[in-house]
Amino acid sequence: MDTIDEQKKLALAKRQVAKIMGFYIHLAAFVLVMTLLFVANLILSPNLWLVQWPFLVWGVGLLAHGLCAFGRMPRLISNWRQRKTGGGEGRVMKATVAISAILAALIFVWYLVADRITPYTSNVRVKGMVIDIVPKVTGEVAAVAVSNGQVVERGDLLARIDPRPFQLKVERARAALDLATQSVGAESSKVDVAVANLATARANLENVEAQTARTLELVSRGVQSRARGDNARATLAAAQSAVKAAEADLERARSELGVEGAGNAEIRDAVAALGEAELALEWAELRAPARGVIVDLDVTNGVFAREGSRLLTFVSFEEVWVEAYMTENNIANIDIGDPAEISLDLYPSLIFNGVVASISFAASDRTSSGSLPSAPRVDGWMRDPQRFPVRIAMTDYEVGSEASDIRRMINGQADVIVYTGQSRFLNALAAAWIRFMGVLSYAY
Repeated sequence: MDTIDEQKKLALAKRQVAKIMGFYIHLAAFVLVMTLLFVANLILSPNLWLVQWPFLVWGVGLLAHGLCAFGRMPRLISNWRQRKTGGGEGRVMKATVAISAILAALIFVWYLVADRITPYTSNVRVKGMVIDIVPKVTGEVAAVAVSNGQVVERGDLLARIDPRPFQLKVERARAALDLATQSVGAESSKVDVAVANLATARANLENVEAQTARTLELVSRGVQSRARGDNARATLAAAQSAVKAAEADLERARSELGVEGAGNAEIRDAVAALGEAELALEWAELRAPARGVIVDLDVTNGVFAREGSRLLTFVSFEEVWVEAYMTENNIANIDIGDPAEISLDLYPSLIFNGVVASISFAASDRTSSGSLPSAPRVDGWMRDPQRFPVRIAMTDYEVGSEASDIRRMINGQADVIVYTGQSRFLNALAAAWIRFMGVLSYAY
């Protein structure tokens, strides 16, 4: 009798060892295959991650196998298994496969529903206003007042083109005006001052018009507030009034010369030449159009600057946003104002709140030379669907700052999920998913 009991115990022990060995073989296969799939996904389609789906489905099956092998299967499942198999272990793997298949089907259904209700994409870029600093005059760069990566304030000097040729032109124009006024017996001092004031007012108006146009464009896109647009319009109106006042002062100064002197063609030509020379002298100084940072600095003293050609590259801190490239399935239910969550690759463990600021209803298909926006190209073995840019404003981080607790690198990558509905269950799954993908980005 003892011998029979010993044989049963030995047989049970052998079966247990066989189950454990089977599990370890299963685990080794899982690690090997998932490693190969991860490397293949990384090489063939780095911007379209699919390896997480077999990882999740197979991982659940592996977990169930481990619970069975080590006798940790929950009591309800264990009793059901004993009733169905008479205590045998031959159908454990079949049950595991069935459970995995059911879970796979549920995950697939969730993927289809979430694709429209809580759309997610990892094809995301951090964007900012990149401005080319282009000189309006030609000449040798006498001084570069900034260094690469330096933060500057609005109006700070960036570079100075050698001003001596322009100063000489101003002196020559003033002399020509003096000669013209003397030839008709007119005193030109007041006209000189009025011309200088008008040139300054016109230069200021030109700068304000450019800034106002940029601000109003951003307001229309939802990046800037309406209050900032109202302030920009008020500043523009003040600059226009200043030009009108300067023109009135010039007309007054001309009238003081007398009808004959002020109307003299030679005087008018000399006045225009002086204003043009003073404007060119002012343009010899390149100043920051907004608060921001200098990037990709590749010029130094002595470089020849050409009118209309880029000299410096400037990134504004006043307009920073996240651009998510959504597929047509994703974008169907997205509306402006929908809440979103953002995971920056620079800070994988942090989740930032956002809101949909605008949706582009056109995108480039790379078959024409138009100026439509296009998503970054995905080099992989699968065809990437057409994507459309969705602009996400980062709540409390609409304006960039090097002094804030986060940095945002222009064209840096991120993950974005948008909440288009009120389903607590789907929203909870979406929140868990973007946090999982954020942590996963530590690895790549």
